This record gives sequence, structure tokens and C-alpha cells, in this order.
Amino acid sequence: MKKKKFIIIAIVNYIIGIIWGLYFYKNITLFLLFLLIIYFIIVKKLKYMFFFLVMILGICQAKYTMYRYETMYDNVDNCYLIGTIVGEIDESEYTRQYVVRIIELNNCKKYKNTRILVKEKKSNKAIAKYGDKVRLYGQFKKGEVSRNYGGYSQKDYLYSQKIYGIVSCSSGEITIVDKNKSISYSYIIGNIRKNIEKNLHVLLKKDLADLACGILLGNKNGMSQNTIKIFSDSNLSHILAVSGMHLNYIVKMIPLFFFLASKKRKKYYTVVFICFFCDLVGDAYSVRRAIIMTSMTITASLTHRKSDSIINLLIASFILIIENPYAVKNTGFCLSFVATLGIILYHDFFNSKLKISNSKILEYIKNSIVISLSSNIFMIPILAIYYNKISFTFLLSNLIAGFLVAIIMPLLIICVVTSFLSIKLACIPACILKFFLSFFLLFSNFVSKIKVSNIMIKTPNIVIIFLCEIIALCIPYVKNNVSIKKIIKCSIIFCGIILCFIQISNVFDNRLHVYFIDVGQGDSTLIVTPCKKTILIDGGGSEGSNYVGEDVLVPYLLDRKVSKIDYVVVSHFDTDHVRTDF
Repeated sequence: MKKKKFIIIAIVNYIIGIIWGLYFYKNITLFLLFLLIIYFIIVKKLKYMFFFLVMILGICQAKYTMYRYETMYDNVDNCYLIGTIVGEIDESEYTRQYVVRIIELNNCKKYKNTRILVKEKKSNKAIAKYGDKVRLYGQFKKGEVSRNYGGYSQKDYLYSQKIYGIVSCSSGEITIVDKNKSISYSYIIGNIRKNIEKNLHVLLKKDLADLACGILLGNKNGMSQNTIKIFSDSNLSHILAVSGMHLNYIVKMIPLFFFLASKKRKKYYTVVFICFFCDLVGDAYSVRRAIIMTSMTITASLTHRKSDSIINLLIASFILIIENPYAVKNTGFCLSFVATLGIILYHDFFNSKLKISNSKILEYIKNSIVISLSSNIFMIPILAIYYNKISFTFLLSNLIAGFLVAIIMPLLIICVVTSFLSIKLACIPACILKFFLSFFLLFSNFVSKIKVSNIMIKTPNIVIIFLCEIIALCIPYVKNNVSIKKIIKCSIIFCGIILCFIQISNVFDNRLHVYFIDVGQGDSTLIVTPCKKTILIDGGGSEGSNYVGEDVLVPYLLDRKVSKIDYVVVSHFDTDHVRTDF
């Protein structure tokens, strides 16, 4: 128990150090930590000193990683590079983009093995493919920082994917130096993935095949924006991002293909296959977290050791963060971590509270409700911060979706395996799959139109979120535990004091606030008067498009804690100043 507690505290301190280093840039934070360490040395609390040293190690790694990403390409503008395409090619109507691992840039070897995102115009005659060695001329730029307060930061996202920046190429500025003719592991993986997608499109209609690719491979490139929005509004986006739920069905089906092997061999095959599956679906943080945890659980059973889910989750997170500290700024990583944490902490807690009679159907419903509730305990506050929305239909949507995915995933696996043997043979399970995929689309569309399925809210105060998460962490252990009760009381008092100071400062803030909102082409200005009245001057936008209002203006207002506009002023009626539906 002491060993478990020590590991948990050490890893948590390291992660806190990483978060501290990435979000708090001032060197005064390090100075304060050093003062604390000196204090613990004086009072001879060496145990606490060790944990603070671990935290400082996390801060130092975060600072070093930030410095490396920010300065590596400082003097690069126009670039001539040679590199290898290492990512799947994403095509849109006018452009093609892919990740390139640098071999040489501007005749300099220091950039070797760094990665950049290449955006290439589709008019280019040279069509590069996965694994090709290319030479290109282009203009380098770093990812865009968030244009507005609380907005999306392209730079942080690229860094979380270990990409240093973007190179834009015009027609004729890229040539293929060497076609990938070697039969490497990456080449095989790429071909298998393409053949899976190709076979699914032969077996199913385009919209259903695109949905199938999203569920099985996490590939949403072929899906329409409307379908993606439907899944988002119905609180089912996680179905299209391969995670532990998908891996669970894979792990259950693998032994069926090796029914003649011993139990021990089946476990070895499972570990090998899930690693292969990780490479097949890409290196999303949710997949890698799930695979590390599953591998650790199987390894523990092979070595006759007890597997601890909390330790597995922390070690998986530690591995991903130590590889790239910017993982903590990735939405997928955060949601995957908190959802898994919720299931680990609350699954047994809710199970003990929900008593039902012995019935397989009721047991399934109970288990689905418990998992849905558990995963959303920590996710709801995170979703409120990132997306300014909460849903009251998540129990309904996840209950039905869980049942459908439990049928769809095995059918998909059977279709894919049989399609490599015979397309005609694969048509048999594909007929059943069509029905369930079609029903899944109809159900998602139905749920997305329920008013309470997607309620927009103001961005909650970070202090309130912190308090909610602390209380949520403590509730499963609060019974007859004096220490946990003290933690909750101290957290409430601490957060209450901070909130009082914030509220008092807002009350006595008699300044006029003027915010200029970046809406692309056009103008938009928000004014908050000393009397807390809000005035919006122009709304930006363009004719026939409402994306500025929905994707830029509304999220910005919610981030500024504005849910009501008192006055709207339109300077003139050009479409770049006022949206057509304004």
C-alpha cells in the first residue's frame, strides 16, 4: 500500500510540474519551489522534498520542450527540404496535406528527424504517397496561436502531435526523389489500412462506409461536416475516436480467432495484435493510453501479479507525457484520461448503489448506465471548458449507442477479415451491418435534435472546476475517512476565498472594457460598460455562411462570460460586418 501511494504521489507531482511549466511561464514559480525545498531540508522532511524535486523535474522538462519547439525553426522562412512522408495523406477540395519527417533542411542536419506538416496545392502534378521521399521548396510558418481569448490554438495542437510547423508549397515546388518500393512494416500497415477502407466502401454505401471507417479506424476524413456535428451534438463524438471501448471489443474477439491456442498463448497474441491495431488506427493519445493499460493488465496476469487500474492509468499517462509534455494540452488526451479515471473510481461505487434483480437484460442496462455515469463525472467539467456545452441526454445516447456499437464492432471485424478472403463472402455480414449502421445514424440524428442534448453555457470559472474535480476525486473514499473529509473542507474554504476575491474585484471594477474580436474578414467589437451592460458592434461573417457566428463569435462571448447582449449596433449592412441571418 505504501509503495502504491508513493508511486501515485510521485507521478501526480511530475504531471503537476509539467502542467505548471506549460501554463505558468514566469520564473518566479521555480524560485518559490526552491524556497519550499530549502524549508523542507531545514525541517528535515526529506520525503516531501523528494516529491517537490519530482515536480521541479516536470517543470524543467516542460520548459525545455517549450524552448525547443519555439526556437528550433526560429531562423527558417523560405526552406528547401528533403524528407519522408510519415503520415496518411489528407485531401480536401483544393489542398493535400501530410506529415514529413525531415532528412535535411536548408543543407543543415540539425533539423533531422523533426516533423513538419506540408500543405500542397492539389494542382501539383507530382502525387506523393505514404513512405515516399520528397524534395520541396516552400514557406515555413509556425502554427497560429489562438486569435481570440479562449480560442483554439493551432500551434499547441501541432506541438502535441510533435509537429514544429507548416510548410506551404505551390504547384511545381515538390518533386518525388524516391518512390517507396521497400516492403517495410509502415508500408504494410498503410496498405492494410487502405484496403480496409476500400473494401468497406465496396460493401457499403458511401455514408455508411465513412461511418464504419470512423468507428473502426477513427478516420473521419470521408465523413461530412454535418454527420460529425450530429455525433457531437448527440454527445457521441467518442464513438468516432478509437479508445478503450473499441479496444475492449477487439481484445474480446482476438481469442476467438486462436481458439486452438492455450490461454497463455492467447494473451501473448492479444498483446501483439493490439500493438498492431495501434499502428493501424494511428497514434491518437486515447488509443495509446488504452493499449498501454491493456498490455500492463495482460502482463500482470501472465506474471501472476495483481493489476492496479489507477497505477496503470498513471503510468500510461506518465509515458505519454514524458514522450511529449504538450500531450496535456491535447483535448483527446485530457478527455481520455478523465473518462478512464471516472470509470476506475466510480464503477464499483455506482454498482453498489444500484441494486437490481438477477436479469441479464437489466444487468446490461445497469452496467451501461454505470459506465456512462462514471465516465461523465470528470468529463462534464472538461467539456464545459473546451466546448461550452453540457448534455442531459448522455445517459440515453450512450445506453443505446453502447448496445449498437457492441453489435457493430464484431460485425465490422468479421466483414473486414472475410473481405480479405472474399468480397462476396463478406457481403453476408455486411447486409446485417448496413441495418445497424443506418439505425445508428438515424438514432444519432434524433438525439442531436433534442433541445437538452446540447446546451450552450458560459465558460465556468477554473476555480469552480478545480473544486468540482477535487470533490469528485474524494467522494468514493469519503466514508469514515477523516483525512478525505478534511481535504474536501480545505478545498471548499480555499476555493471559496478565491471566488470571493474574484467576485469582489468584479464588483469594484468600474472600467470600460473594449474587446476587438478577430472574425477573419470584417469587424466585430464587444463593449462591456462599467454598469455591466454589453454592446456588440457588428458580427462579422460572409454571405451564405454562418460559421463565424457559430464557431467564432458565440464561443468568444461565452469565454468572456457573456450570455446576453443588451445592445447590438450595426455600422453598415455589408456581409463582412453583419451576418445574413443576424
